[in-house]
Amino acid sequence: MNRLLAGPLVVVWALSVAAAQDEAKEESATPAEQYKTLLKVYQEASGGGAVSDEERTKLIGRVYKLRYALALKFLELAESNPQDSIAVDALIQAVWQVNNIPWPVELVGRDSAASRALALLQRDHVRSEKLGPVCQRISVGFCREYEPFLRAVLAMNPHRPVRA
Repeated sequence: MNRLLAGPLVVVWALSVAAAQDEAKEESATPAEQYKTLLKVYQEASGGGAVSDEERTKLIGRVYKLRYALALKFLELAESNPQDSIAVDALIQAVWQVNNIPWPVELVGRDSAASRALALLQRDHVRSEKLGPVCQRISVGFCREYEPFLRAVLAMNPHRPVRA
């Protein structure tokens, strides 16, 4: 019985932590600290605990909803701190969180972060040496924003490993 409750409780806890973070935003927290907090929330909420296929399906659906929420938080962090070195990392995480969706839109909602994050990455960070992993990840995706982004990185990024 404890294992049955563990997955949903972790997701509910993570969502409440994320909501509390919005309400009680500390002015003293640096963008890097905020970034680490968001990553920790995702990692803790992604833990399993479901036993049956039905429970796993529900857990995965909730995790994808959480990914959307976290992607928006990463995007907001980057938008509110565009000159900070963490901005590119936050934008990459926003794209990473919502790269693929194995669910009908009705179960998990719509992604509203990836296209904005890609646009900001292309506009402000297309020359970054950190883009390699996200380029690899989206190279197998089907979003219409992926191809123009990858072409821009290929044309403008000076780092050979990123262009490869």
